[in-house]
Amino acid sequence: MERSLTEFIVCYDVKCDKRRKKLFDALKDTGLIHVQESVFWGWLNPSEAKCLPRLFEDLLDDESDRAFAVKARMTGCDRDLTYGYQDGFFSEFKPYETI
Repeated sequence: MERSLTEFIVCYDVKCDKRRKKLFDALKDTGLIHVQESVFWGWLNPSEAKCLPRLFEDLLDDESDRAFAVKARMTGCDRDLTYGYQDGFFSEFKPYETI
């Protein structure tokens, strides 16, 4: 059975280095790609996407931290809509397969 994958962008502003590192590691563990200082991008299956709010709840502080995840369509993104990324940057990454 093929799982549907959706592209996501996750952005965060986390004050505490320890919490920020934990979130960074957790996002990387989901297979997302670190594309800027506090920004990740990549494909998630439905169960991984469903875990994002729980990651935020478990790892972040309600009063000082912020984070959000949005569905995105960066694959094949028009070159005019990016700056500083090589041609094809958002096309060269392929979604992984769950085995």
